[in-house]
Amino acid sequence: PNNYYPILVSGHTDDRPLPKRLQRKFRTNWHLSAARASSVVQRLINMEVDPLRLQAIGMAEFSPWEKPPLPHIVDKRWITETNNSPEGRASNRRVEILFPKRTMKQ
Repeated sequence: PNNYYPILVSGHTDDRPLPKRLQRKFRTNWHLSAARASSVVQRLINMEVDPLRLQAIGMAEFSPWEKPPLPHIVDKRWITETNNSPEGRASNRRVEILFPKRTMKQ
C-alpha cells in the first residue's frame, strides 16, 4: 500500500434561514454548506490535487466556529448563542480544509 494523505473540506453556514435570492439555488443551509465545500474541492482539483484524496462535507449550521467550554457539547442552545451577533454569524459562514493523520491506501 502507498501512503495516502486525505484532504477533508467542510462547508459551514450560520443558523439563519436563507434569503429568497439564495433559495432559488440552495434549498437549505445543508445544500449551501455542501456547495461551499464542493466549490473548494473543485478548485483544488483544478490545481491538480489528486481527487482521490479529497472529501467534501456539508455541515450546515451544526458545527459553529466557537466551541462550548468542556465538558459541554454543541446543542441547539449553543448554536443559537454563537449566531447572536453579526461577528458570530460571519465566523460560522466558512470553509475549513483539514489534513488529518495519514491513512493507508489499499
